[in-house]
Order: sequence, then C-alpha cells, then structure tokens
Amino acid sequence: MQGYALASVPPEILSRLLDYKTQNAWRTLTLTDELCVLLKALAQEGVSALAYKGPVTAQMLYGDIACRQFNDVDILVRTEDIAQAVKLLERRGYRNKYQLNAWQQQHFLKNDCEYDFHHPETGLRLDLHWNFVPRYFPLRLDLEGFRQRAQTISLNGQTINTFSPEDTLLILSINAAKDYWQRLQSLCDIAGLIRQTPRLDWSRLWQRATRARAQRMLGVSLNLAQELLSAPLPDLIQQKLAADTALPRLTAHIKPILFGPGLPPLTMNGYLLPA
Repeated sequence: MQGYALASVPPEILSRLLDYKTQNAWRTLTLTDELCVLLKALAQEGVSALAYKGPVTAQMLYGDIACRQFNDVDILVRTEDIAQAVKLLERRGYRNKYQLNAWQQQHFLKNDCEYDFHHPETGLRLDLHWNFVPRYFPLRLDLEGFRQRAQTISLNGQTINTFSPEDTLLILSINAAKDYWQRLQSLCDIAGLIRQTPRLDWSRLWQRATRARAQRMLGVSLNLAQELLSAPLPDLIQQKLAADTALPRLTAHIKPILFGPGLPPLTMNGYLLPA
C-alpha cells in the first residue's frame, strides 16, 4: 500500500516532499541536540528547567523527533532564575528579541510569560518561559504544582524533565487557546497524546483545569480533537463537554479559522473563560 501511494505521487512533488523531510529531520535533530546541551548547562548552574513542546512532544507522541515539525525549543524556569538563565544563553551567543532596561524588564516579567531568543550564527530559536500565558489571560495556574508532578523522559540518550501527561494535555490545550486554535498541529498533538496515554487520569485533569479556570479552554480543545480527529474521550469528559452549552458555538466558529479565512479570532474573547 505504501509503495502504491508513493508511486501515485508525481515525481516532482515526491522529490520536493523528500527534500523537505530531510531538511525537517536535520532541523529537528539540531534543535534537540541544542536543547539537551542547554538543559545540562542550566542544571550545572543550579537552575531547575523543564522542557516541553517541540522535541519533547515529538518524542512522547510519535517516538521519533523527526516525525513532527518544530522551529524552536521551549524551556520553563522559575521567575527568580530568569536572570541567571538569560546570562547563560547570552554567553552561548543567543540574543534576546527584547532589549529592555531594568524598569521594562520588571514589568515584562510581571505581565508577559516568555523571552524570545535567537542565535544569529546558527539561526536556532528558543523560548524561555516563566509562565504559560501572559497576565491578561486570567488563569490561576499552579506552576509549582506542575513542577512537583513533573516526570522524566529520555531524549537523545539524556534524561530530561518535562510535565506529567495530564499537565501536558492541559498545557497543550491552553497553548491552542492562546493561538485561538488556528493551528491544526496543536489539535493533532492533543489527539495524539490522548491516544498514547490510555491511563490518563481524566478526573484529576478536569479538576486541575477547573481550579485554573481553564476548563473551557480544555473543553474546546478536546471537543475539536474529537470532532476533527476522532480523539477517544471517556464518558466523564463527554458529560462535561455536553454540560457547556457554549462549546458547539465555539467549535462552529473555530472550524472556518482552521480550514479557511473564517471570522476574526478576537470575537471569541468573551467565550474563552467559563461563566
């Protein structure tokens, strides 16, 4: 079947796809190597860091970092460790997109959630996080709770810290909401994680989402993953989704954004949080 499918692709298209596959594999391997080096360097300086999205998601969901596209890596550290982490990145040649004075940095750390770094020589990009969303997202995220529930995975032969499956699913859903569900890849990751984690503790996941005031963001993400990608959801979650009468309207609003010009995403602002 696979050979037949490849034989059906026009040669010029197949050549372009294979070239892109090679380029993607090179990019993902390079970024993953750099992530592992940076995590080790941060640990040596006493900075506790967790990696997520990018190569971590690729490894957890697909078992192969080259099977998922990503253009940067994401690291979460505590706010009090930001200055030390920034100095380490700058010593390694990275440059912060935001050139801020002391007063601006203080307010940026309070109101935003990440610094955007790039390496002018290698072209590598890195997002250094101290939160998952900016302050204008009125969520109550227990960041220390996320840390305490962290797990380890093997990435490029190195043991690294990342989030538990339940927390990862919540984080992926919040990130999808932050982008107004405009990227199908986000929903593919959510559906993939559900399939790869049959023992997911759905009750605890929903409780954490409720405490964070993120249950609607989670609900919309799960609803879309189920409708578009046939993600299997347990009866408990089906009942929770059915109880939120706004979900059908939100889902209907988001689908045109995913597959066409759709409506302006900002019109969803009033529906992101539960009533």
